[in-house]
Amino acid sequence: MSFFEDIKGAADALRYPETWVTRAALLPILGVTSILSEGILTLLRVPSIHQLWTTASAMVISFLIWFLGREVYWRTGGGRRVGICYDGYKVPLDDWAETRKELAALCASFPPEQRVRLKLVPKTLIGTTDESWAKAEEKYRLPLILMVSKSPRLDDPAKTSFRVRFRAKFSAELRTDFIRASHEHAAVLCSTKPPSDLQEALKLQAESVFDLIIFFLAIIDYSRNQFVEAAVFLKRVDERAAAKQLPTATHPRKAVRWLRCSCLVSPSGFPGDRPPDPDDLVSVTSLCQEAADTYGQEFPYLYNTLARDYFFMRDLDSAMHSSKMALTKPLSGIHLPTAILNRAVLALLADNPKVAAASFAEFFQDRHLSRFDWNDLIKFADFAHDYGYRNAIYIRALYRKYAGKTIPVDMSRRLSEWFNETNDRGDLSTFYWQGLKLPDSKIKIPASPPKRKKKRRGRK
Repeated sequence: MSFFEDIKGAADALRYPETWVTRAALLPILGVTSILSEGILTLLRVPSIHQLWTTASAMVISFLIWFLGREVYWRTGGGRRVGICYDGYKVPLDDWAETRKELAALCASFPPEQRVRLKLVPKTLIGTTDESWAKAEEKYRLPLILMVSKSPRLDDPAKTSFRVRFRAKFSAELRTDFIRASHEHAAVLCSTKPPSDLQEALKLQAESVFDLIIFFLAIIDYSRNQFVEAAVFLKRVDERAAAKQLPTATHPRKAVRWLRCSCLVSPSGFPGDRPPDPDDLVSVTSLCQEAADTYGQEFPYLYNTLARDYFFMRDLDSAMHSSKMALTKPLSGIHLPTAILNRAVLALLADNPKVAAASFAEFFQDRHLSRFDWNDLIKFADFAHDYGYRNAIYIRALYRKYAGKTIPVDMSRRLSEWFNETNDRGDLSTFYWQGLKLPDSKIKIPASPPKRKKKRRGRK
């Protein structure tokens, strides 16, 4: 019975939560072992062959529990499931258990829908090649798998080193330079100070793995266009980078903050003639407001997007305030003419024709006009007019004239009537008829694809 005693002794040593599957699998064998050791089957005059069959059945049941338990463990669980593998030479199990305990506490700090659930995987499951890693990702739906390799325990904790290999599954083809930059930023974000003792070394190692997990979970969500979820992870990455006193003006923290503000304003990129539903629009504007409040000093062009959102919210005062905030900051590229155009349109809709005329004149002198999507601007102008802003008749005709589009007769008539309604629209009229300098060549506006002719059935 020494074989069963060895198994029982090994089971008693499995006191860590990570080994619950193995412990459950050993229960049938331990039960049969206890019965055989007490001689109960012999007292009941059970034949030896039946005792052998009982032992064999217990072993088969244990194997099935072990196999099925592992499959259930790896395939189930809500939240963000991350596979993690520990590998090290002569590293005590206590070290791994302590590291995982710290790591699990950090991962449990997210909301339930975004809680990170760690799935311990053996090295034999993921193998050593990219093909085996990809197979494990696909089979067990693990978008991120990490292998943590640690050096043996040394007397000097500062000399204890560890290395992390990982594989992330992105849903979209990200640019090569973006992925390369992400790896470089991750190396800095995961750096730690030299530990003073073993306990601190284990804690710092867990924090480094945690930083790597949440950073690449954010990249994965970003690749899947799950921008709000990615922003939650990136906020935690930025907070932990701030705790390490990494400056905001340089990478990687600057890149993290830029990516998060991009995620917050991405829902605001809806077409100019198709805003979201009112409830969704409130949520979109709130996210954009958070981005502007948090990162407006670093990325002032965020106020351009915020002004656009407030227009669709029918809050012209807040839109004009956001437009002024953008123009008080240093803007470059297309962002400066965008802010000027926002000021012109908002002044027009707010019945401030002098400011509108001056802003339009300044806008149409900018050298970045060719970068604007005039098809989208025309659709926006039409939508603004249908949205209840009568003054939008001016930009409906103005945009069409600059883009070389035919202006309907009815629109021209209504524009002339609008000019004659009051005496203070003379500057706008003068700019429209005389001040607008048309481009040398016709602006290219993407046309709708031609309709395919339907084939008639019954004819060859």
